[in-house]
Amino acid sequence: MAGLYPGAHEDPQAYLDRLTRRYNRDTMRPADRSVYDAGVQLANEQLANAEANIDTEVDAVTPESTIMAFLHSHVFDAILQSPNASETLKKGVRYSIMRLNERDAAGMIQYYWSAIVGTERSSKFATQMRDEGFTRFEEVIDEFRDRFNNDWIADNI
Repeated sequence: MAGLYPGAHEDPQAYLDRLTRRYNRDTMRPADRSVYDAGVQLANEQLANAEANIDTEVDAVTPESTIMAFLHSHVFDAILQSPNASETLKKGVRYSIMRLNERDAAGMIQYYWSAIVGTERSSKFATQMRDEGFTRFEEVIDEFRDRFNNDWIADNI
């Protein structure tokens, strides 16, 4: 039932459409139902959040907010919004967000790469993210590197 999980960069509406088109909840095993329900709930929450953001005034875009928006959409939000994520994992995400928010854009990029290289703490955290089935920094490395490359840094920092 690997198709129950969203793709790393799958649009919430496309994921929701695929789920409801491909699977019949009533014929699933109970264990698969909980994954299905969590996926539907997460996609609906993401869609609701996206609609709410359209209706609100957008703050000034800064390099820091651009980096944080990327990390929220690709890594953090799925964990924070999941009913299946452990409290330990959610606490770790909130700690990472707090630490990132203490930095300027250059410091945020350095923090990201330090997490990839792996300190003792970040390695354990990445393992926990993988074990609980969530996207890790390592899985978005190519997109992060392409998005926040030397040209972006020179233009924005």
